[in-house]
Amino acid sequence: MAEHQFELNAVFQATRLLVEFAVCECPLQGGRSAGVLDLSKLMAKVLMIAHFGGWSDAIRWEAMPPLLRVTPLGDIHAKLTFQEEVLAPFGRVGSDLRVREGVRSYPKNLEDPEVRTTAEGVLPADFWKAWQEETGASLDDMRKFVDYVENIGIDVQRAIIKLPRSKLASTKFNDLPIAPEAAVALVDFLTFRSRARWRDVPEGYDEKDRQPWRFRRRLSVLRKPLIQIDDADESEDQRQPCRQQKQQHPEREPVEGLHDPEVHRCVSAPTCQRCPGARPVWVS
Repeated sequence: MAEHQFELNAVFQATRLLVEFAVCECPLQGGRSAGVLDLSKLMAKVLMIAHFGGWSDAIRWEAMPPLLRVTPLGDIHAKLTFQEEVLAPFGRVGSDLRVREGVRSYPKNLEDPEVRTTAEGVLPADFWKAWQEETGASLDDMRKFVDYVENIGIDVQRAIIKLPRSKLASTKFNDLPIAPEAAVALVDFLTFRSRARWRDVPEGYDEKDRQPWRFRRRLSVLRKPLIQIDDADESEDQRQPCRQQKQQHPEREPVEGLHDPEVHRCVSAPTCQRCPGARPVWVS
C-alpha cells in the first residue's frame, strides 16, 4: 500500500506541475495535443527537475556535500547519504502510520456523516479569524462554495467542468446563499491565473512559491484548483491543463528542461528557438 501511495504521489506531482507550465507557456490557438508517450517523457523530466531542485536545497542547507558527478552517459551522481538514511526512513514511517490509521478508521466510511449547518464552534476562533483574513470569506462560505461546485459536477457527471468565471462568482447558489463579496473573494483565492512566462512571479508572491520542489507553494494548482484560461471578463475556468494566450510573444524561449529535439517538439510558444518552425505541445 505504501509503494502504491508513492507511485500515485509521483503521478499527481508530475501532472500538477505540467498543468502549471502549460497554463503559462502554451498558446490559446494552435499547437498539438500531447500523446501518451509525450506525456510520459514530460512527466519524467518534470519529476527530474523537482528531484534536482531538492538536491540543490539539500546542498544549500549542508545536508548534502556540494559535489556532483556527470558520467559520460549523462547520469548525474551525488552522495545521497542524507536521503537514504534520514529522508527515506522518515517517509516510510509516515506512510506506514497513515496506512494503519486508514485501516483503523475505515469503518467510519460506512457511517452516515453528521450534517452541520455551520462549522462555527468546532474550530478555534483564532482559526476562523485567520481563515477569513487569508481567503476573504468565512469557512462556512467556503463549504457552500465547494458544495456548489461539486453539485455542478454531479449534475453534468464530469470530474472536470468548464465554466465562465461569472457563473462561479454568481450569488445564485441555490439554497446556499453567499454574499457577493465573499463569492468573488473565494474565486480569486482559488483561481490559478496564467502569466506571461512561468518564471515570472506575480506581485505579492516569492520565487519559492513557483519552484516545483518546494513545499507549501502558493502558486500551485493544489492550492488553486480553478484554472483560468484567459483574462476576458467571461473567461472560462476549468480543472485541467489549458492553453494560454501567447501570440504576442513570438520570441519566447522554451521552458528549460522540457525541450525534446528527438520528436521536434517543445513546450514553448508559438515557436521554439531551438526548433525553427516547430509547433508547441500543449496538454489537453
